[in-house]
Amino acid sequence: KPFLNFKTRKTSVLYLTEERQPSFRQGLARADLLDSEDLLVVHWSEATRRFQWEESVAAATELAHQRGIGLLVVDTLAQWAGLKGSSENDSGAILTAMKPLQEAAATGLAVLVMQHDRKGGGEVGDTVRGSGASTGAADIVLDLQRTSGGESATNRRELHALSRFDCTPDKIVIELEDGVYKCL
Repeated sequence: KPFLNFKTRKTSVLYLTEERQPSFRQGLARADLLDSEDLLVVHWSEATRRFQWEESVAAATELAHQRGIGLLVVDTLAQWAGLKGSSENDSGAILTAMKPLQEAAATGLAVLVMQHDRKGGGEVGDTVRGSGASTGAADIVLDLQRTSGGESATNRRELHALSRFDCTPDKIVIELEDGVYKCL
């Protein structure tokens, strides 16, 4: 079904989350995804007992291809890749963390990487906490921001993009109305 006036393709999702099961489960309930057969969730606390970062991505990629999953979500890069202390600011450490994800994408798997914004804000591509090397390694960088406008804008967001593809719009404004997202 179209989403925000864009074509979509249905696929299953392998979601690697840093969240604990109770809090993630609440989010799934709000999104009506608790019983989804198209979503496989792996919690960081479970996976990191068995695998290092590179092994986790390799295992996730293999699992995705075995099960016909088309999208791998990593939430968040710093947590899953084990970026501690100042290593999040080190471009070499970030590029090392991004390499297995680039290899996963090279197999035809879509990869979505979540990162926290830094406190200072900034332009799309510059808002990510730590080194900006991860944005340089990505094909498309998205930044979702609240819009100003007080009470009338509570369900409105701006999606800013930095992309290697000409067809990606620089910015769209979206609004949630009656449970449906609309492109304004």
